[in-house]
Amino acid sequence: MATNSQTKTVERPSAYTNGKTQRQRNADARQLLHAWLADKSGYDEETWPCLKRGLEANRSGDRKLFRD
Repeated sequence: MATNSQTKTVERPSAYTNGKTQRQRNADARQLLHAWLADKSGYDEETWPCLKRGLEANRSGDRKLFRD
């Protein structure tokens, strides 16, 4: 089978980037993290114990995932 040594790779813009630069995407990510950290709804504190029990109950190993 013959190979073409002059094959060029063409990068297509990803739908994820929306034409933004890496710096812009990083700034968007930082803004989202700050919004999450500022959330005072109590949802995390309410949901975490149930999620933790479910994760521990469905483990195949003997070791716990989380310390109490």
